[in-house]
Amino acid sequence: MKKKLFAFILALILAAAPAAAFDDVPAGAYYHDAVAWAVERGITGGSSMGLFDPESPCTTEQMVVFLWRAQGQPEPAAAANPFTDIAPSSPSYKAALWAHEAGLVSGPLLAPSAPCTRGQTVSYLWKLAGRPAPAAGEIRPLPGEAAAAGILGDTLINTFFAYSIDGAAVADAFGAVTAAEGRELLVVDVTVRNTDEWPVPMYDTDFQLQWGGEGPEDFAYPLAEKSGQLPAAYTLAVGEEVSGKLVYEIPAGSREFTISYRESFDDGTTGSLFRACFAIRDGQAAYPTLFDDVALDAEYAQAVLWALRAQIASGTGGGFSPDTACTRGQIMTFLHRAYGAEGSAN
Repeated sequence: MKKKLFAFILALILAAAPAAAFDDVPAGAYYHDAVAWAVERGITGGSSMGLFDPESPCTTEQMVVFLWRAQGQPEPAAAANPFTDIAPSSPSYKAALWAHEAGLVSGPLLAPSAPCTRGQTVSYLWKLAGRPAPAAGEIRPLPGEAAAAGILGDTLINTFFAYSIDGAAVADAFGAVTAAEGRELLVVDVTVRNTDEWPVPMYDTDFQLQWGGEGPEDFAYPLAEKSGQLPAAYTLAVGEEVSGKLVYEIPAGSREFTISYRESFDDGTTGSLFRACFAIRDGQAAYPTLFDDVALDAEYAQAVLWALRAQIASGTGGGFSPDTACTRGQIMTFLHRAYGAEGSAN
């Protein structure tokens, strides 16, 4: 009996241990502050004997418990158990019921021991946030960076002007222009605004459309000026904003695009590169994925983009790795960014 009591007291101490007490959570680790925050709020504890195991895969059972605690441990409304692999006596039972009611998981199997992937993790956070669309913003190069990338609806601001892609559609013809065999027309709605202190000359060649790779067949400039398009050359007065269309001829079936602008100065030097990214779904503009390993039709595609724009998650160096198990260190970082001092996904 004394041994059991001692083990129980030790477990309580470990569960409440601050991040500094974990031998495998060094002060310089990217997840250090997130682990400390999560422990302080009772979202997580150590795994065993002073360790947190930040690189270990997070299981589905652990994930729903962490999310349930981060949400304040709400009491599930239903009494019926939709799962055949979680018993009412399980410590994660209430969390599992809550996750089912919240639409995060479905029955009859929770698969509690299965690794929870990075794609699943951001999907859970996205659903709990109300399935929001990725937030548009004003994009400038970060300090020390020579490039900036935005998505549909973002405003990219350079030295001379700002521009945004407001919409796009695929068409067989635009006015008197008809696409060649094996080609389509992409009609893009763009808004440009003078942000300089002087009038700014604008040209259709300012905006290069790119798709696929970076070969000579993977980009185009707008077609010759037609009715409804922005002029091939015009001048923006100080503070002036103009909206119009740019029409490009593209290979049939191309569905992910970037409209780029490279700063060019009078002395012949070039500045930052700006890229506005978007996709086409059902013939109309849609949000892109921004990661090669996240397909447009993936069930987590919208969640990944939202998490990226909300600065909750980022890439792994070679993509987003949506099918890779989310580690304990990663999930604490995601939760901290979503619900902690750095931001809120609510």
